[in-house]
Amino acid sequence: MACFFIPLFIGHPQLVVGIIINTLLISSALSLKGYRLLPVIIMPGLGALSRGILFGPFTVYLLYLIPFIWLGNALLVFAFKYFKLNKKINYWITLLIGITLKSGFLFLAALALFKLGIIPAIFLAAMGITQLITAFCGGVAAFGYEKIRSHNFLTT
Repeated sequence: MACFFIPLFIGHPQLVVGIIINTLLISSALSLKGYRLLPVIIMPGLGALSRGILFGPFTVYLLYLIPFIWLGNALLVFAFKYFKLNKKINYWITLLIGITLKSGFLFLAALALFKLGIIPAIFLAAMGITQLITAFCGGVAAFGYEKIRSHNFLTT
């Protein structure tokens, strides 16, 4: 439930909220299985929408992006499930794949919605470079958290 309440109660700045959410997404991918991942994937977008002020007067446009945010979160989570846990690929390569998939998908979705005249340009940066930065920093934080949690500081 933290994934819902963090954007709801913290709200700003988007960089801080995004880093925390991405940390939770990645850590959850590494520790949860099956349907237990669904709330982690879905709740951050609903929390941001419920807060209603994340994008000020533009928050109403977030409604159009929610399904894409869910899919972007799922791409990040399942990249970690597949590449790190199933294929045993290095954490940092998995992070690069996951953040590229998530931020690339979200930017392309926002760009398409912008070109169709559905959302304003403000969402292009929020769904592009900001997502890339917050997902990367969240991945670094999740790495540190997982190392502390496992008490295994020397291996990747």
